Amino acid sequence: MKTLSRKLRSMLRAAFGLFSLTSVAFVMQACYGSPQDVGLSVRLHGTVVDRETQEPIKGIKVSTPFEAYSYSDSLGNVSLFIPEEELLDSLRISCEDVDSTDGGYYNRLDTLLSYQEIEGGHVSFVMDKAK
Repeated sequence: MKTLSRKLRSMLRAAFGLFSLTSVAFVMQACYGSPQDVGLSVRLHGTVVDRETQEPIKGIKVSTPFEAYSYSDSLGNVSLFIPEEELLDSLRISCEDVDSTDGGYYNRLDTLLSYQEIEGGHVSFVMDKAK
């Protein structure tokens, strides 16, 4: 009889634990609402390279006017997501050397990319070293 009550007590604890967890989830959703989808976005993927050597550049900040940004990795790769509503015909992209101690200092690059270039896949950002 005692083992039956332990099993029953254990099952009741598990059931109450489950109900407690789901009730917390319902309360959170009631207070804060369900997560909203931020909309469709387009992935911009590219490589940042030196114009003279064609070597990848690490630490370049690639950004958009609406404050989406990413930094190039050691292979020069950079990737960021752009909300589709921000893309009309073209989009201004800025490439800026924020850590000039690594590999020298590069001039800022401002370029205008078309929607087709961004959606088409890989984009190359070619930067000049400052003299």
